[in-house]
Amino acid sequence: MISFRLKGMEQLEKRLKSMPKRVQDEMGRAMRDEAVAVLAKAQESVPYDTGYLMSTGDVRDVRVNQHRTDIDVGYTAPYAIYVHSRFPWLLRAFQERANGFARRIADRLSKAMEKR
Repeated sequence: MISFRLKGMEQLEKRLKSMPKRVQDEMGRAMRDEAVAVLAKAQESVPYDTGYLMSTGDVRDVRVNQHRTDIDVGYTAPYAIYVHSRFPWLLRAFQERANGFARRIADRLSKAMEKR
């Protein structure tokens, strides 16, 4: 599986410790939505021969707790890492989606905190 970890989330994750459970849950949903958007963007430029590589794109394993949020986005084809080393389509998709990421997450969490 090819995957990337977003750095710089430490401050947000620290704040999650003091937030209500509904906000923590929203963090998981927001992160999953962002990961799905990264995968959708990656699917637009994944190298295509037989279609197998494209078919193995996946978002899975959203793990949220008071300390951190982890999510896996990638491709499980055995040769994905080799293709990606020559044509980094997933990295480019992630970089394109990174612009505005913090704002989109903050907006979702802010709305979740407003709900009673």
